[in-house]
Amino acid sequence: MTWKDLVNSQEYAFWKQGTFRQACRIAKAVAEKHGVGIPTINEDGTFRQTSDQAPTVTACPTYTQWISCIEPSRTGAGNSVRETISQYIQCSSVDGTTQPYHFVSVGPSEGYAAVKLEPGFKPVAGALPTTTGRIKARGVVEKQAWDPEDAARVSSQCTWEGKGPNVAINDRLHPGAFRPFDDAFVAKNFEQQGWVKMGRRPVEEWHLVTCKIASPKARPPQ
Repeated sequence: MTWKDLVNSQEYAFWKQGTFRQACRIAKAVAEKHGVGIPTINEDGTFRQTSDQAPTVTACPTYTQWISCIEPSRTGAGNSVRETISQYIQCSSVDGTTQPYHFVSVGPSEGYAAVKLEPGFKPVAGALPTTTGRIKARGVVEKQAWDPEDAARVSSQCTWEGKGPNVAINDRLHPGAFRPFDDAFVAKNFEQQGWVKMGRRPVEEWHLVTCKIASPKARPPQ
């Protein structure tokens, strides 16, 4: 089997659609828990034992983006265009015509930055980063206790497991371990690929609603 066979296979399509469906269900459940509105739709393909059962209602996101994926791609230009398979790791292909926003994760405690793209925009390298990445390795992150003000700020935006003012910060969640989404990051990853700032505020902040990250420390037996 080749990579093209895999990406074009029915099994891969089922797996990808299943992942997307699960994410939409989680999004609706989180919105209900927090009491906020979210667009919904009747889920296609919902199994019903009888015809009078109601279909499952799920979230219908306006924008979707994979952090890492394997997708068909086209390289070259003119008569030398080739159809290939590309593996995207913490980046994704971009098409400003079909999806005018590109999202970048700024770390689990910060949320996402949404960058507005002009129709037809294509990055020089063919893809843009979907995360700012870590600036410190997990082994060197100092696991001090949460600052009360920092804990209150994060709690106002998202909910997760194992967080509190007297609990040591999980090294996978440490705010200081991730690169900031600042002018230097934008210049290196966006402007050098042909993206141009439009207006005074080209970036919108999207708050993280829910976060579940496993702790590297094993839990004691219950």
